[in-house]
Amino acid sequence: MAGAPAPDVGTVLDDPLMTRRLALVGTGSRAAAYLLRLGRHADSVQLVALCDTSQVRMDRWQKWLRRTLPAPVPTYQAERFDEMLRDQRPDLVVVCTVDATHDRYVVAALEAGADVACEKPLTTDGDKLAAILEAKRNRPDQRLNVLFNYRYRSEFRAVKALLDDGVVGRPLAVDLSWPLDVVHGADYFRRWHRDKRWSGGLLVHKCTHHFDLINHLLDDEPELVFALGRTAFYGEHGAGAAASDPRFELRLDHPALHALYAEAEVETGYVRNQPVFDPGVTTEDTLSVTARYRGGVQLTYSLVAYSPWEGVRLAITGTEGRIELFDRHVEHETLRSDLTDGMTPDPGIAGVRRAVVVWPMFGRPYEVPLEAGDGTHGDADSALVDQLFHPIAGGLPIADEQDAARSLSLSFAANESITTGLPVRIPPRP
Repeated sequence: MAGAPAPDVGTVLDDPLMTRRLALVGTGSRAAAYLLRLGRHADSVQLVALCDTSQVRMDRWQKWLRRTLPAPVPTYQAERFDEMLRDQRPDLVVVCTVDATHDRYVVAALEAGADVACEKPLTTDGDKLAAILEAKRNRPDQRLNVLFNYRYRSEFRAVKALLDDGVVGRPLAVDLSWPLDVVHGADYFRRWHRDKRWSGGLLVHKCTHHFDLINHLLDDEPELVFALGRTAFYGEHGAGAAASDPRFELRLDHPALHALYAEAEVETGYVRNQPVFDPGVTTEDTLSVTARYRGGVQLTYSLVAYSPWEGVRLAITGTEGRIELFDRHVEHETLRSDLTDGMTPDPGIAGVRRAVVVWPMFGRPYEVPLEAGDGTHGDADSALVDQLFHPIAGGLPIADEQDAARSLSLSFAANESITTGLPVRIPPRP
């Protein structure tokens, strides 16, 4: 099988002579992060099956993978997932389906004796989470990883190293602001994510990403949560509806989008480009969360999904100083030029694009050098998939089901707080 081997760094955790049999369920655009990296891991993973609700999508992937794979792989409709597990006996199942369906595939794969790597969020409600955790307890030798790629971005790895080195002393307060722009943010309201029945809302689908990151940086978990949220901009009654604009639409004439979605509409009934100002929007686009962690740290978090620019502002203040991170995600602004009016962004606008600065309590501030970030989600997807397909001792461990449960506990509590208007206490995890 063609392709360059994975980097030879450190000690390989799995037997390098054993090629793991890989099955992937859910072949939408997110599957590209895994399928397009198969060539560089040909010695460690072999794709043995694709599974999806759409045969059109699976056939398209077969065509695109011809340069990587020696022969087509078997394909299975979603209702034949259990049959696929019996026929192909995968060692690893990667789950990239709609969030509310993750539990069905995760539990079945664990019970069949496979390791599982699931896209975030692990699931969308407490009952489904309990079923997944029970299945994992019954299969203690199987791995269940949750693919939180933000842990792998170079700027967050730099912040984690600074915290572990104690440069700000004991952390006391975290401020995290995450604006999503009107390309990326709006896209959640064109897709199935707009319906909380399928996504759990952005507090589950998107914010669990950010909550896992804070849990990881602090090595702690939340105990008390209060949240506010509403659909302020999108939806039938959102403020943006009065100025409805064709630039909020997604053109499906991009070859990959057309192949994966437009061509599959008749088969699946799923419309990829739904109007963002429709009555069917139930997901909040404006979120504010306050949380206290068991170690005493206070978190202030906000997200809007209709910003002119996208990125992150993170500040962690401790007993001996402060770390500040700023990252403006130019890749989404660039995408806007492809989809709307040809606008070309200026990376110099609004100051530095990506920086981590340390402010000692009584010293001179300094900027921390960062590795270059190339590819999807900066350098995160490549690093994460490398570790998944070719685990290396000393590499950053991939999150597991307990990490996912800790992040979801904050997401679920925040959703409950929005509904009740009251703070929610989170019991300690066993």
